[in-house]
Amino acid sequence: MILPISFGRALAVLAVLVFGSLPAHTVAADDVSNALSALGTGYDTNRRAFDNVICHYQVIQGKSSRDVAEIRKNGPDKALANLNCTWAASGDNVRLTKVPESKNGSPYDLSGAYLANRRFQLSFHGEMGAGSIHSPDNPAQGYEGTPFDMGIFAQNEVLSPGALISANRKASTKTLRYDGEVEEDGMRLEKFTHVNQGSDQREHFNWEYLLDPMRGYLPVRVRLQERKTGNVTLEAYIEEIEEIEAGVFFPMKSTVVTYFQNKDGSVSKQKLVRQFVVKDIAIRTPSEKELSLDLPRGAIVNDNIDGNSQLVFQKPRSFHVSDLERLYHETRQAILRGRLF
Repeated sequence: MILPISFGRALAVLAVLVFGSLPAHTVAADDVSNALSALGTGYDTNRRAFDNVICHYQVIQGKSSRDVAEIRKNGPDKALANLNCTWAASGDNVRLTKVPESKNGSPYDLSGAYLANRRFQLSFHGEMGAGSIHSPDNPAQGYEGTPFDMGIFAQNEVLSPGALISANRKASTKTLRYDGEVEEDGMRLEKFTHVNQGSDQREHFNWEYLLDPMRGYLPVRVRLQERKTGNVTLEAYIEEIEEIEAGVFFPMKSTVVTYFQNKDGSVSKQKLVRQFVVKDIAIRTPSEKELSLDLPRGAIVNDNIDGNSQLVFQKPRSFHVSDLERLYHETRQAILRGRLF
């Protein structure tokens, strides 16, 4: 059953009124080490439930929340982006595709595609007709958000709640402040803040997370605040959560709002709203086809591992995730073959 957060909050308030305080699902706020361990374990356990998944979702991008709602109701005409997406994962094997919504689209009209295993990643942009093969040391160009990651919870220790907590449990210098349990609209949430001081540009900001221990430790609220000005530059929140199976929770509708700043440092009225809406999801091993990516005739694949060659396909090609190593060796041979294959 899909449970909108607003309705969930009402139930939580009712439960408090009828039964008293909610059941304890968290550790004592004064035991920071145990708190981080519980938070990290809870988040990671829920996330690992989706190691085998096939998910179809939509990404709508507009200039306001009203913009996005109108696009959902009336179609893509005013959309900055309106993409139909597929996320297929089986352990380290991942396929992510984003196809613009159109009436006459071809299977190659990809806004973005990503195929990866433990050793190699292939990213491709259909509108540009080109892509790149990467090593695990440089996967970022091909990876963009899924409904679970929302584009900001990527595999990065600063952005991913689970990875961030795990890193802080191991690090000698703590960069995470655990703020304990907070109540918001009748829900009992766990709050923590990334407060690392450093020269890295991203460390000039505070990341504030609110995790829901009752629903898979999902980060139901995330806020990015600039330290110097106090301006909030990004907010992300999960609006609907579904319990896929007993104790396993998935974000079905999420929104990311980016706020822009004027030259004088003040917050601009201009903003960017991006919404992720899941159409269907299944916890199962994807088929061979679902872990394959079709590239059209004329597609270009650059070698971003050795950086000295590229392939230009003279006919359409289909790549399964297990073919990535072969594709890498083909790019290395491309110069000898006149850069054509």
